[in-house]
Amino acid sequence: MDFIERRLSRPGDRLGEGASLAALALSACVLGAAGPAQAVDFTVSNGADSGPGTYRNAVNQSNAAPGTDRIVFAVPTVTINNGFTVTDNTQIGVTGQPVTISGTGTQVFGFGTTSTIGSNVTIRSASQFPALPTAVALLGSSTLFMDGKIIPASGNGIDVQGSNTRLFLGPTSLIETGPTGTGITSIGTSGLLVSLIGGTIHSGNVGINLPTANAGMSGGVIEAGNIGVLLGPGSTWTTGLLGGRITGGATA
Repeated sequence: MDFIERRLSRPGDRLGEGASLAALALSACVLGAAGPAQAVDFTVSNGADSGPGTYRNAVNQSNAAPGTDRIVFAVPTVTINNGFTVTDNTQIGVTGQPVTISGTGTQVFGFGTTSTIGSNVTIRSASQFPALPTAVALLGSSTLFMDGKIIPASGNGIDVQGSNTRLFLGPTSLIETGPTGTGITSIGTSGLLVSLIGGTIHSGNVGINLPTANAGMSGGVIEAGNIGVLLGPGSTWTTGLLGGRITGGATA
C-alpha cells in the first residue's frame, strides 16, 4: 500500500513543538482512510491534452463526482498544455500502469481537497504561468499525500499557498528541480505543515523554502546546490526518530 493511502482525520491538528514526525506518520496510518467505501475509477486512455479519455477529462469527471475518486492511467504518457484545478478529493495513479505527465501545465489542488499522487506517476510538466513557476500547487486548507515523482522541465516542484495546508512526502517520492528551481516553496502561509516521511528532494538551488511553517523530516534526503532548508522567522523544524540527511545545510 502506498504511503499516500493514509489519511489524517482532523485537518486542524498541527505538529506540536518537539513532536516526532515518525509518530505523526503512525497516527496517519492508524486513523485509516477518509474516503467513502465506494470510489469511482476514471480511466485515462488518451494521452492528449483534451478530449474523451484524457487526463483533463478524467479530472473534470472526478471534480463533478461526490466522494473520493481514483484516476487510473492506461497509457504511458500524458501531455497537459494548460493548467487545471482538482476541486474534489482524488487519488491519482495509485493503481494502474506507470505514467509520465509532461507539457506546460500546472496542476492545482484546490481549496479544502485531500488528494494523493501515487508512486506510478512522474510529473515532468512545467508551468505556463510566469507568476506561478511550479509543476504542482496546493491552495488553502488542502492536503496532499505524495509518493510519486515531480521533475519539472523548469521552475519549482511544489508551491504551497494559503493557510492550514498539509503536504506529506512518502518513502518513494522524488522532487527534482533544475539549477534555479526550489523543491518545495510557500508564500507566507500560516498553519502550514510539511512532513518528509521519506523520499528525496534534489534541487539545484534550494531544497525547501518555508517563510512560515511547521516542518520537518523523519527520514529521506534533501540535497541542494545552494541551501537545503531555508526557514523564515515564523517557521519551526523538527527531526524525527529516523532522522534523515540534508546536504546544503539549514538556515533560519
